[in-house]
Amino acid sequence: MTTTYTIDQLTSAMNSPVIHPTEPRRSKQLALQRMSASKALCDELLLREEVELKPIEAPIVKSPSYAPKEHTKKRFTNDMKEDIKGHNGHFIRIAINKKSRNVFKVNELNWTKEASVLFEERYPTGLSVKAVKAVKAVKAVKVVKPMTLIVKDIRQASKTRRKSMLVKKQAHSSFKRSLKKKLSVLKKEWMMEARVKKQADKASKAIEKEMIRRKKFNEKFPEKR
Repeated sequence: MTTTYTIDQLTSAMNSPVIHPTEPRRSKQLALQRMSASKALCDELLLREEVELKPIEAPIVKSPSYAPKEHTKKRFTNDMKEDIKGHNGHFIRIAINKKSRNVFKVNELNWTKEASVLFEERYPTGLSVKAVKAVKAVKAVKVVKPMTLIVKDIRQASKTRRKSMLVKKQAHSSFKRSLKKKLSVLKKEWMMEARVKKQADKASKAIEKEMIRRKKFNEKFPEKR
């Protein structure tokens, strides 16, 4: 193996002091730069994906409250008088101002498109008009004939007569009931008197028989008196 260096060059290179590098190598610096650049790119891509995937939160809008003293709330119905449901499955309602008759949607975010269209068709001006009650026709005054008055008086008199007769019948029936009670009491007394009389007659007959028997005995046997 031949070399182009001279002996002097070789001896000077061997005797020269050794210098150690303090900075990192160029290749290492390039590798660190590439790694930091790729990391920054990954972080940027992840941030973009998070921003794209994150749902946009709508601001919470509270529906206005309608005081029951000033408004009348009721369910919104279709043409078939059936209650309509909203997005959340609950029935939607309307509020009607008692003075101005303005109609409002209660919780308007819950209303479907079909319900909103029906609302616009039913209340195009935004007012609820009360149904006007039909005025009843005044009946014609009947002309009362004199004969009619007489017939009425006769009917009234017959009614009062029937009532008085009914009262009399009731009094008579009560009197008969009281008589029945008295008759039953009298029958019991008569039966007791008849029984006592029968017993007295029986006793008197027994006494008479005893006296006749003694009389006959005395006549037969006068010595045994």
